[in-house]
Amino acid sequence: MLLTRICLDNAANESDFVRRSCMFRFSSLFSVFCAGCFCTLTVQQVPAWSEAALPRTQAIAPDVSTAVRDTVPLSAPPVSTAAAVPVCTTESAAAVPPPTATPLTTAPPLATSGTSLETTTETTATTTSTCTTVITTETTAVSTEAPQTPPETDSFFQEYDTAFKAYMDYRTITDTSSEQYAIQQNAWTDSRGLRRSCDDYLVAMGTGWLTEGCGDRFQVTLESGSVFTVRVGDIKADQHTDSTHRYRSCADGANVLEFIVETESLSDAARTAGTVSVYPELSGNIAAIEPISTAQ
Repeated sequence: MLLTRICLDNAANESDFVRRSCMFRFSSLFSVFCAGCFCTLTVQQVPAWSEAALPRTQAIAPDVSTAVRDTVPLSAPPVSTAAAVPVCTTESAAAVPPPTATPLTTAPPLATSGTSLETTTETTATTTSTCTTVITTETTAVSTEAPQTPPETDSFFQEYDTAFKAYMDYRTITDTSSEQYAIQQNAWTDSRGLRRSCDDYLVAMGTGWLTEGCGDRFQVTLESGSVFTVRVGDIKADQHTDSTHRYRSCADGANVLEFIVETESLSDAARTAGTVSVYPELSGNIAAIEPISTAQ
């Protein structure tokens, strides 16, 4: 009985041992199979994982210009083409001699009638296309207008008969906004019908005599020796005077002064002759007309 139990126990142990052995072998085979499958899957998925983690980059083509430049020997001369732009080369300081000072010369003045010319010489440094410094001398003529010849030394009075002195009525000045009209409001008429501003005779003159315009004052000297002062109370239109705008031609010569008057107060002789030269102190040719300051 005991032997039987022992045999049964041994058989059970062997059966358990076999069973355990089979399970172990099965587990080993299954593990190997799973490991193979895992490795196969891993090998197939590694490229995809690598592509996702590290994207591929395209190869950069080499710089042809750099490669060509690097392959050209340093001693090779530059290649010239038809479209090449000329390069301005600068000469060294030692190669270009320093410019020498050119003495300034003054050209003789050019003589013209009424105008004198002063000439000055300028030395100018200019740069040419070859980058070399060139010294050029340029002579500039500066025109200096000579002062006009004073009326008293003008030959005008020796050339023309200026004895005729016409007149105009002051009431022909009707522009109330003009300076001429304002002057007449402060003027008066003397006993011979001549309009006065203070002691000055009011006259009309051409623009060739004027500096300011209406209100200019002059001292008039006649060949007879008579001296009086006048004030410009009206201006003759340029189209009614000569090219110098100093007089208006008349049958007897040149009319320089046109007196402003009150016509009905003139003498019969003045109205008949059409000139105020019938009055002794106003008779004769003009010898000189000299401007005087309006402040006097």
